Amino acid sequence: LCSLKLIYLDCSNNRIVRLPLNLRDMNSLIELNVENNPLEFPP
Repeated sequence: LCSLKLIYLDCSNNRIVRLPLNLRDMNSLIELNVENNPLEFPP
């Protein structure tokens, strides 16, 4: 996932509980949408 040159990633309305730590390595990512997910711990 980190090797992708994504600018916008929409993960909203899923069942994501935790975000992977390697998201911070996505240098090109400008916007990450995780609305309406049961996140247990903020990134």
